Amino acid sequence: MGNTAEKLTAVSHAFMKQIEDLFGNAVISVIRYGSSVTGDYVPGTSDINFLVVLTEEGISRISDVRPYLKRWKAKGVSLPLFLTDAYIRSSLDSYPVEFLNMRNSYRLIWGKDILAGLTIGKQDLRLQCEREVKGYLLRLRQEYIRSGGSRKLLKRLIAESLAAFAALLRAMLFIAGAEIPDKRHAVIEAACKTYSLDHGLFTRLAAAADPGSGKLPVDFDKLMEAYIREVTKLSRIIDTLKVQ
Repeated sequence: MGNTAEKLTAVSHAFMKQIEDLFGNAVISVIRYGSSVTGDYVPGTSDINFLVVLTEEGISRISDVRPYLKRWKAKGVSLPLFLTDAYIRSSLDSYPVEFLNMRNSYRLIWGKDILAGLTIGKQDLRLQCEREVKGYLLRLRQEYIRSGGSRKLLKRLIAESLAAFAALLRAMLFIAGAEIPDKRHAVIEAACKTYSLDHGLFTRLAAAADPGSGKLPVDFDKLMEAYIREVTKLSRIIDTLKVQ
């Protein structure tokens, strides 16, 4: 873990220097967020995510980063998120889940701690959670059919959907006023307890999606059918959820 932390620190400092060279005084904040902060980071698999907050003048020059994209990708850095302070402040009601997840798990690399003072509305969170969960439900059904029962495709579908699903479950814990753990597996466990979901099912899903699971005997059809039922249940819970 020590080597991983050192690598992330080195990548962060190099990235910050490049952003500073590109934008100079137009840089307001450089922030690392996501799995590299929560402890879910897997070297060689997980992305390193950065939020770069620029002035209006700086954001008008974001095409200047193009020469750096290949070297960032080689270091595991995904395409950074470039925003302005004004955009963030005016978008908290549109993307409350995304900003809540950033605010809960980030490292300030340089500049103003722009996430610290954000106020996230619970009603806005509930509305986005409802929309997103129903969207995931539709996608799970459609991709389950499209997979034709392919173990490889279903394994990837489960892995991708669980990663995105954890972000929504963090938001639902926040709505309930519950503590939000850092790591994904702990978030899922806490949300299952809070909303009476089947934690055993999510444990089986995570095990089936693990790249190291190989040819373990998994009935993916039964697993997906149970997954869809549980997401349907969660969708109904959100429909009736009262926000204080």
